[in-house]
Amino acid sequence: MKAFLLKEDPSQAVMLILLFIILSYPVCFMLRDLIFGGRSLGKRIMKLMILNKQTGEAPKKRQLLLRNIFSPFIMEIDAIIMLATGLSIGDRAAHTVVVSKKDLDIHGKPQPPQQKVKEINRYTEQRTAQSAQNKKALIILFSVLGAAFILFFIFVIFVTNIMLDNQKDSEEY
Repeated sequence: MKAFLLKEDPSQAVMLILLFIILSYPVCFMLRDLIFGGRSLGKRIMKLMILNKQTGEAPKKRQLLLRNIFSPFIMEIDAIIMLATGLSIGDRAAHTVVVSKKDLDIHGKPQPPQQKVKEINRYTEQRTAQSAQNKKALIILFSVLGAAFILFFIFVIFVTNIMLDNQKDSEEY
C-alpha cells in the first residue's frame, strides 16, 4: 500500500505521470481542434483554418470532434487517403475542409454565405484535382517503399540464417 501512495519511491510518481501523459495523448489529439476552436497551434503557424463546407462558417463543436476522432487510431491510412484525395476521413465525415487563408480570401470583403460556400467548394475541388495529379507519384512512392521494406526483411532473414549456420558449425554448438 505504501508503494501505491508513492511515499517511499519518488521515481514511481514520475513513472505514473509519464504513463498518464502517454495514455492521454490520443484523447488530447482528438480534442485538439475542439479545445482551440478549430485553430490549433500548428494551424495558427501555417495560417490554416477549418470551415464547414455547407455554410462557409466555423464548424460546430460536434463537427470538430467528429473530424479528429479517426486520426489517432488510423493515422497512416488517413494520411494515405488525404494524400490521394485531398480530404481526410474526418473531413469527409464532418463535412469540413482545412483552408489556407491566403488561398481562400474570406477575410477581405464581406461575402454572402452562398459566395463563401462556392469559394470553399472551388478550393476543395482544386485540391482534389491536384491530388489526382499526384496519384501516379504516390503509387510510385509507396511501391518503392514497399519494395525497400520487402528487401530489408529478406536481408534480415538472410543474415540471420547465415549467422545461425555459422553458429551450428562452431565448436560451441
